[in-house]
Amino acid sequence: MSRDAGEFPGYAPKLKLWLRTQPEGGDVGNPCEAQWQGFRQFIQTDLLVLVHGFNNTRTEAEEDYSAFRRRQEATLTSGDMVRLEAMLGDAFWPGDADWPGPVDKVDFLVYPVAIKKSIETAAALGDYLLQRTDVRNLFFVGHSLGCRVILETIKYMIGKPGEKKVQKVCLMAAAVPTYMVCKGGELYDALLRPEHVRVLYSPDDPVLAVAAPLGETLAGDHVLPSALGRYGDIPMTPGKIDREWISGADHSDYWGVKTDDASDLSSQRLVQFLGVGVGFRSLGEVPSPPVRPDPAPRQVPHRQIGHT
Repeated sequence: MSRDAGEFPGYAPKLKLWLRTQPEGGDVGNPCEAQWQGFRQFIQTDLLVLVHGFNNTRTEAEEDYSAFRRRQEATLTSGDMVRLEAMLGDAFWPGDADWPGPVDKVDFLVYPVAIKKSIETAAALGDYLLQRTDVRNLFFVGHSLGCRVILETIKYMIGKPGEKKVQKVCLMAAAVPTYMVCKGGELYDALLRPEHVRVLYSPDDPVLAVAAPLGETLAGDHVLPSALGRYGDIPMTPGKIDREWISGADHSDYWGVKTDDASDLSSQRLVQFLGVGVGFRSLGEVPSPPVRPDPAPRQVPHRQIGHT
């Protein structure tokens, strides 16, 4: 039985970046199909790409993106919200499966396939962004395995003709193995490329505690690696790469769909990090507020790669 329920009510973005071949499961769509509302492209000097996470159908991703907009609307003026919408590009990629019966719900079995598709998606998205001659500044907000898509996309674009300046990147509940973003890791250069990266993390995330390490193990790279979004174990550089502990958050608490305290906190931190509003200067021109003191949930100064 399909989990995709069609278009989410009220969802009407200016730009969809369609990287799927079907609404649920399926292959990566390459080339990326830019679906403009009203079939009219407009100039986006600044482009903010939203990237949903692991095991999301088209409908579920639309629900997440709609929640992101509702949270922004609660903070911004109507004029600023119109201008923000004009900057957004909602990416849809096949990080899910359309397997029959209960197998589709066993996350760690789907995960190795989704990892492969995240890398394929990054190439297709990267090619699209490289050929967008109007775009000067890129911004990304991603969740779960969508954070892997973002970092792989940045890595793919490095040094290529048409490479854009990446301003701000927010990685929420990032399903990216920590070893990949440490010095010498294959995504370390991608992590350093943006002007500012913020990781929103939670040790209470059951998907990153169980499904992600098992899925990475089945994929054959490392045994039970720790995910970046669980403990926020990143090479920190204040004002360049930092983190925010979202206390009590589980894996679905980040876009703002839920109404619990963790979802509220995550949405607040995301709004503050992006720095929109105040006459709507460019996102890259608005300084980020100071990061709140981070009472780390555990002390692991020398945790070994692959150990959870």
